[in-house]
Amino acid sequence: MANTLKKGAAQLKELAGTAQKTVQAASSSENETSVKAGEGKSKDTVLIGAHFPRAVRRSLAQLQADPRNDGKKINDLLAEALNDLFAKYNVPQTANLERSATE
Repeated sequence: MANTLKKGAAQLKELAGTAQKTVQAASSSENETSVKAGEGKSKDTVLIGAHFPRAVRRSLAQLQADPRNDGKKINDLLAEALNDLFAKYNVPQTANLERSATE
């Protein structure tokens, strides 16, 4: 059993090295494409996500469609909700989305 595990680990390391080179190459070409298209994401942001029932997405879409939220994106609504949660627990309200005037 130990030999099988060692072989598997060696294969994974080998694949990881190969996959990492492939991912880096794909990432660099993707970055070039996104920069050319003007769709580059900020390197100062991270993805925060969770799985919810589909009804939650529908509710967010309804909030976005509300006239009081005209022009707000889903990210804006989620940032607002996170800041409300942070305020409730007395932690810094750090979910600020700084958008450029062109977005």
